[in-house]
Amino acid sequence: MATRVTKRAPRAGATERGGKEDKPGKGGAGSWKKDPGGRRQRVLDEATRLFSQRGYGAVSTVDVARAAGVAEGSVFHYFGSKQQLLRAVGERYGAEFAAAMFSGVAPVASSLTIAQVVTRAFEFVERNWPGFGLFLLSDGPSAAPLAQKANREVVTRAVEGVLEAWGEQGAMPGVDAHVVAELLFGLVEAALRACFAGGGAPRERYEAETVAAISRILCLELRIA
Repeated sequence: MATRVTKRAPRAGATERGGKEDKPGKGGAGSWKKDPGGRRQRVLDEATRLFSQRGYGAVSTVDVARAAGVAEGSVFHYFGSKQQLLRAVGERYGAEFAAAMFSGVAPVASSLTIAQVVTRAFEFVERNWPGFGLFLLSDGPSAAPLAQKANREVVTRAVEGVLEAWGEQGAMPGVDAHVVAELLFGLVEAALRACFAGGGAPRERYEAETVAAISRILCLELRIA
């Protein structure tokens, strides 16, 4: 049987600001300038820490610059705006999250693979809870969606790539990789929220039920062996 995997068209990475595109400045979030002194990295690190501890609305670019040991102008040079800085924090978190889940995982569509990926997701969030809290608890009305969107875009692209590879192997004929990636992201995010923000049950139970749900969605129950 021929395998059909639906691939999405490339999407623009524009950030919304007041209903319009918030285009980054010369050194915006999508621009990785040469940074021999590590200043951009320090700004990103301190922004993550401060946004997580105080909330986006309570932190100014002056605060970030002072904590990073740079001039405030450097923040705008590297990121263009405070919103783009938050987006960059979300993008980096998503990239690290995706790498933690998929790096070194065998490219085999099975419930065993799903279990490995889910366990890695829970371990990553447990180790990096302050960063994850940024997306859950941001107090700025436009900040949380912006960070969540940046994080979601990076992670779902990674999941979509895995699903496309599995589809090409014939493991999941006819799957719409983009739609399923979005659905799986929502499922795992909900499980992580319930586990780490709700605390209603042991982590192992959330992991087990997440693996079972994903396996059912992908029809992998019979492919464990």
